[in-house]
Amino acid sequence: MAKEQEEQEPQWTSNTGKTSFVWKFFQAKTNGRAYCRYIDNDNGDECGYSCVYKTQTSTMIYHINNVHKEYEKKSEQLKVDEQFKKVTPYKEPLQQKLRNGVADWIVTDGLPFNTVRGKGFKRMINNINPAFIPPCYATLKRDIGCGYKTAVELMKSYVEETCIYASITTDLWTSRAKTGYIGITCHWLTQEMKLCDILVCVEKISYPHTGTHIRETIQEKLKVLGLEKKVNVAVTDNGSNMVKAINEWDGVSRVACSAHTLQLCVLKGLKQIKPYLQRYAKLNQFFESPKQTERLEDAQREIIRQEERIANETGLSPSVENNENADENNQHEKNKPLKILRTITEVPTRWGSKLASWKRLKELKKPINRLCVTLGLETDYEARKDYQRLTALMLSDFEWKLLDKLIETLTPIESATQFLGGQKYCTLSLIFSSIQILKFDYTPDPNISVNSDENNEENNEENLHLEIEDEFAEYLPLSSDDDINSIINSIKKGIYDALFEYWNIPPNSTLLAGLLDPRSKTMYGWSYELQELAKLLLNAEYEEYKDNDIPIQIYPLSQSQSQSFSSRIFGPQIHLSTDNELTQYLDNFRTPQASPDTDIFKWWIDNREKFPTLFKVARKYLGILATSVPSERLFSDAGNQITSERNRLKAEYVHKIMNFTYKFYK
Repeated sequence: MAKEQEEQEPQWTSNTGKTSFVWKFFQAKTNGRAYCRYIDNDNGDECGYSCVYKTQTSTMIYHINNVHKEYEKKSEQLKVDEQFKKVTPYKEPLQQKLRNGVADWIVTDGLPFNTVRGKGFKRMINNINPAFIPPCYATLKRDIGCGYKTAVELMKSYVEETCIYASITTDLWTSRAKTGYIGITCHWLTQEMKLCDILVCVEKISYPHTGTHIRETIQEKLKVLGLEKKVNVAVTDNGSNMVKAINEWDGVSRVACSAHTLQLCVLKGLKQIKPYLQRYAKLNQFFESPKQTERLEDAQREIIRQEERIANETGLSPSVENNENADENNQHEKNKPLKILRTITEVPTRWGSKLASWKRLKELKKPINRLCVTLGLETDYEARKDYQRLTALMLSDFEWKLLDKLIETLTPIESATQFLGGQKYCTLSLIFSSIQILKFDYTPDPNISVNSDENNEENNEENLHLEIEDEFAEYLPLSSDDDINSIINSIKKGIYDALFEYWNIPPNSTLLAGLLDPRSKTMYGWSYELQELAKLLLNAEYEEYKDNDIPIQIYPLSQSQSQSFSSRIFGPQIHLSTDNELTQYLDNFRTPQASPDTDIFKWWIDNREKFPTLFKVARKYLGILATSVPSERLFSDAGNQITSERNRLKAEYVHKIMNFTYKFYK
């Protein structure tokens, strides 16, 4: 009986695995109750309080807090947690590598330097990698400065090892902070005919921006990298100060930027038709406001929905109903997304933006016509007012035809500009041949009359400031295809005359590069005078670089000659030859003209042993660019650094930032 009572007596359970602080004072029994075993310091007895326990400890916490005045010590628990979370920071080499990553992020994304001071940035870094100590503001600027010094030393070493002759591109730019900058890039060919380019500087240039001051600044910046005696050609725009700067520079010739010069040719051609260009510009400007942009987008959506309905009925994809090869292209067009387009704003200094805006206007012809019709059905006062404005700006059928002709006429110059603006292949050798082709394309038709109304220009200047209803009061609408042909012919004549004006006498370096290009060494299409001039120039370069000891070439005699009676008396006859690399290269029989798709850098590598002297001359001229596009692209990159949030960025840091991220050799 006593044994049964003993078996039924509740037993103490273990507190193992229980995390609440109350289990330091309580212990549960098998009967489902928890007992307070708090020891009273006065009499040494246990409290003995009990409560039902299943899973909750709230009753026990209340008893401990109110009766025994014991509380959970959270601060101690946090200190314990912090000890567990404590990590050892990385050593300095790895810290520096990670700081460089932060600097690259700040520079590449154009963020303000004080981003590293932000609490959110520090919290993010701590969550990602608590072993990395993020840089402070001063450390970030120091790291950028160190990166700049490293880049400069690497560039100096690379220039010394690989560069013999170089060319530069240069231009001026004004930042948002109204600070004047000069940008310089340098280009050359290595011994392996690898085209290299480096950033020389994007630095502040003080006033006045005279030719002498520009030249002195360029020479000073080139001296830093050891390039002052290596540069032989400078590519610039046609600004008078730039022209003067290079003309005053002894030993350096100037090549006009072909892209900039082609733009001047186009502007001279378009100068003849200002009233019509204003019509296209005003129609574009009408759709620049948010209200009209939204209406134009709605008109496009309506057309798309209509085309989709037709497609469902006919089984053809949208916009393919009239395609002769619709059956073959149907699946391809079905997968092609339909885009909602917007007009493109013209940039006065870029004629290419005009062409792009005209092409977009042509694409939007159908939505514009639809919008004009739908606005005419509106009864709202504002809509009626917009309808009247749009009606005044709408183009006639002949004006749309003129737009098509304009796009077609200017496409060759657009192609030439893009072709000559490359940086990965030889472009200087392509200038003269490209200009010859353009002269052929823009030869005016002598059978078509040319508009030459000199009063038109003055009238159009006055009309710029008139209201829309009076703006085209002097404008004569087009009424026939003959009018369009006359306008196009006048544009061609303007461009044709400008091409002769700017490229009447090509620079010597352009002729030499064209002759050293194995694809154009036959000088096809060149005048006889220019062919002879190019040969004389190349011969002078060849004489300068060739070795003094010219090997004598002996032509072997035939066996019958060597065994003749006279030869036995006088000895074999030796034929001395004045043949050299130049005559062998120009001889199209012994050195055939290369095909148009030939990589001329590889061609010269393959023929380096055959033409060792000409190879040196080729390195000198074939690495020169046809445009100053690289220096202009520098300013685009610099503009991305001097943002509205960083408009107080000092000029010295713009230069360091650009060098920190610029890949100076590929």
